[in-house]
Amino acid sequence: MKCLLKQLLSQLDQVPLCLAELLEEFQHKRPSPDPELSTLVDIFVTSSKDLPSLRIILDGFDECDLSMRERLLKSVIPQFYQSGIRVCITTQTWLLPDLSKVVPETPCLQISADRRDVGEYLKANLRDGIKDELKMEIIRTISSGVNGM
Repeated sequence: MKCLLKQLLSQLDQVPLCLAELLEEFQHKRPSPDPELSTLVDIFVTSSKDLPSLRIILDGFDECDLSMRERLLKSVIPQFYQSGIRVCITTQTWLLPDLSKVVPETPCLQISADRRDVGEYLKANLRDGIKDELKMEIIRTISSGVNGM
């Protein structure tokens, strides 16, 4: 959340009042504690009102650890949607039921890799100096394991 907030603030002309107040509060505490996630989300939502075209991409949602996914699903993502912030989430299909519980009316677009596309990519990007037989074996092995990944 801190990274998202930092990216958002870099797009604004001035620091929002709510963040300036939080910084003032935390400046005098030693050691300086981290703000609660809910506080950071509130500041993000408040600050984002100045950027109506704001979009957030959460890539690799399935790669987050379980506790982080649960926190995002229970508080962050719903609050983003309720405030009108558009969110795009990429994930493996096994997490779609959890996401649809949080944001049920969200469109879902399935993208999957095609064996031929992967093969063409590998042909174009495998380094020169590899023997042709080895290149073909690498392409065959990787391409055959794609299965819509």
